[in-house]
Amino acid sequence: MHTDQIFAQGEAYERAGNTNGARAMFAQAAKAGHTGALTALARNLLVQQPFDIANGIAMLKAAADRGSAEATQLCAVLAAQDEELAEHWNVALDYLVRAARQGSAGARRQLALLADAE
Repeated sequence: MHTDQIFAQGEAYERAGNTNGARAMFAQAAKAGHTGALTALARNLLVQQPFDIANGIAMLKAAADRGSAEATQLCAVLAAQDEELAEHWNVALDYLVRAARQGSAGARRQLALLADAE
């Protein structure tokens, strides 16, 4: 089975509420290099029980480093909320700029809003 098909099966499992099945499919596709699957697995670990915050964040950062605009934008959101992270607003802004450069329309809109607020 091709990684896109495995990823699609993971998405179908996730929509059906089968968290374990979704995670298994996402992990299989991610191990084969599918960045979208890595992003989906990270997001799933962060929002679906049982949570695995540490691994979810690590995978999100890895997906961002692989060029996932979605993962990079999510890193910006998490950094902005992490008051224990030194310079968290600067880190968030850096991720937001990266996400915009990676093609995220949402990140571009957020940056435009920030520019208008100044």
